[in-house]
Amino acid sequence: KVEYLILGGLVIMELTNNHLTLKKFKEAGVLNKYYELEEKVKNVLVVSSVLKGSSISEKEIISAPFVIKEVNGVAVSNLRPMKLAIMRNVKLNPLIERKLRY
Repeated sequence: KVEYLILGGLVIMELTNNHLTLKKFKEAGVLNKYYELEEKVKNVLVVSSVLKGSSISEKEIISAPFVIKEVNGVAVSNLRPMKLAIMRNVKLNPLIERKLRY
């Protein structure tokens, strides 16, 4: 089972060896260190793709691959802490929480 999170058009998942074989990941200089064995054993979150039609894609704000190290001031290395960091921010902001209820 592949775990992922789609957030605002960003497809976010843990970096795997399969990602590192993809041409766009090989060409991304930001991922060079993750080809080393020491780094491969660490959990790392990446934006693996950006869904076409999303506002992030249309405005070209972020392109894949992109490493995510922190969310709302919380260090993240896998999806669980990322989801908790996002939900923590929602609980701290009643306007967002109210919008999510509807």
